[in-house]
Amino acid sequence: MLTGAGITHEVRSWMLDPPEPARQGHAFLAIDVGAIMPLPLFQARMDRLIREIRSAPKAKGATRIYLPGEMEWERRAVALAEGIAPPPDVLANLRGVAEEWDVDPAAFSLPL
Repeated sequence: MLTGAGITHEVRSWMLDPPEPARQGHAFLAIDVGAIMPLPLFQARMDRLIREIRSAPKAKGATRIYLPGEMEWERRAVALAEGIAPPPDVLANLRGVAEEWDVDPAAFSLPL
């Protein structure tokens, strides 16, 4: 809302609608929590909230409840440890570039 960008169906895909403006917008807000309340109190309240969220009933078949950002941090840790498998279209493009420039794909440890 703050950016004036499109909302819901007004946002376009920059990949699917290249000539159309994407109408995407981003706003970031930084808050000095210590200016509002003592940090130890804030941390204690956040810890309590996290415990309450995690102890809530889980959806059928779910093994845990994730907090915002947890899945991404876990995926990051796996990617740092094991690497990232490029999507098939990226591999196809890299194969083409390797062939065009007569470069051995093995030199880059890519599964080409």
